[in-house]
Amino acid sequence: MHSPVQTLRTTTLVLLGSALLAACSDSGTVTTLPARPNVGIPLPQVLLSAPNVVQANLRPEIRFANGSTVTLTRGAGNDWSGTINVAPGQTYQTTLTWYERLNQRDIALATLTQTLEVASDGTITRSETGSYSTDIDTDNDGRTNLQERQDGTDPLVAENGTDTGTGTDTGSGTDTGTDTGTDTGTDTGTDTGTDTGGGTDTGTDSGTDTGTDSGTDTGTDSGTDTGTDSGTDTGTDSGTDTGTDSGTDTGTDTGADTGTDSGTDTGTDTGTDTGTDTGTDPGTDTNPPPLVADVVVPRIAVSDAPVIDGKGLELLGSNGELVGEWAAAVQNDNSGAPLLIDQLIIDNAANEVAGSERRRWAAMHDGTYLYVLVLVDDDGDRNRDSGSAIAQDDSLELFLDGDNSKSTSYDSNDFSRLFPLQLAGADKQSTSTGAVAGPESSSAPLSIAFTTGPGIGPDGTLRPQYEQDVYEIRIGLNSAGIDTDSPFGFELQVNDDDGGGNRNARWAWKLPTGSADIANQNPSVFGTLVLE
Repeated sequence: MHSPVQTLRTTTLVLLGSALLAACSDSGTVTTLPARPNVGIPLPQVLLSAPNVVQANLRPEIRFANGSTVTLTRGAGNDWSGTINVAPGQTYQTTLTWYERLNQRDIALATLTQTLEVASDGTITRSETGSYSTDIDTDNDGRTNLQERQDGTDPLVAENGTDTGTGTDTGSGTDTGTDTGTDTGTDTGTDTGTDTGGGTDTGTDSGTDTGTDSGTDTGTDSGTDTGTDSGTDTGTDSGTDTGTDSGTDTGTDTGADTGTDSGTDTGTDTGTDTGTDTGTDPGTDTNPPPLVADVVVPRIAVSDAPVIDGKGLELLGSNGELVGEWAAAVQNDNSGAPLLIDQLIIDNAANEVAGSERRRWAAMHDGTYLYVLVLVDDDGDRNRDSGSAIAQDDSLELFLDGDNSKSTSYDSNDFSRLFPLQLAGADKQSTSTGAVAGPESSSAPLSIAFTTGPGIGPDGTLRPQYEQDVYEIRIGLNSAGIDTDSPFGFELQVNDDDGGGNRNARWAWKLPTGSADIANQNPSVFGTLVLE
């Protein structure tokens, strides 16, 4: 599943040495952009001059051929900008669509198709296929959405009364409308029924019956005829007519029909329904909204998988980005924010305030394994002195919800694992053993390997002499119940212990600052990842 697309900030933690924004214009020319650009998107001229279109309600969306979308933010005036992470040496097909928000609905008005070619050095060449197209007709009434907005009609409701919704209408409401139309048709049917009703007809028929009744009346009239006969009377009327009229009625009925019609209407209604449907549509929406995930995890070749040894991360790139075997890992979420473990959920004299950038993570996969890297910029005081209570020492906890069910309690594919930073009683000694399952974690077998590198990572940002701590983890996707085409739940939390004894702080990626420490009981608080 590729609903969101991973975006990347251009100031810090730049991944792969390249980032792009699919900028747009109507020129149709090819433009070469420098690496890590941040290019504004102007509002199309066709929308700037469109009457009835509210510019303040417009927004752009960039969608890749695989369904991924780019999050864009409004700048000054009508300029929008955003960034996205891409791989060098790749070509991407994208579509830029402008939407207008109208009555809580998004109306697509104009689209532009683009091809983006990323060179090996991160340089991006953008080519546009033609200019903006407004040929979008959501309700299939032969008029484009933009034309309907300019004319003041609804682009989502066809003018011929056709409902373009996909729900199934099973309502059984009563039609209480008044029929005030004129009946000008000719009644050529044969009346063979018997009128035996004795009730009073109090209904109002405001239509005029100007049709000609040329049918044969073979019914029995047992009622009293109190009407006025304005035709030529050639017979003898001797009072009340209680006989049977078996003759053919060829006259024209000019009287008012005040009777009650209790028959079944089997005719076809070809009129336009202009009423408002206030009933509940219980139909099934077969087009659910696209998934909103926090992070898209890029796919790498099996041959590019990192060695899980806690080593090889001594250096970072000039912009703080990962290099070497972790260079392809994602380091920013789909809003462009760096992947920081900066939410303070337990504070017992923590060294920093919430929002600290001293703990971060990255991830990638090869279709078989998920690879996770965590870097902790520690102040040099590391402890493991709490025995089996590893969470009270310097440690990392990983949480997984294999099917992203977001249940409030753990099920068979919800896992948690706690990893110690170092061997017990041995300062700065890496370890690859001692992982502990959480109290509610599934007991199903989980294929997982890890190795730590306490104090052997990149130089510290506050104290360069105290190198950062490293956690490298490899998780078998199948064993965790993770489908490569579906989202899954994910969370990381870091425990910091300065001075020994109980921990001083617990930091989370997804669980907000100040929240209760409930990830070990409630998987619904995990974030959401999807594999590329």
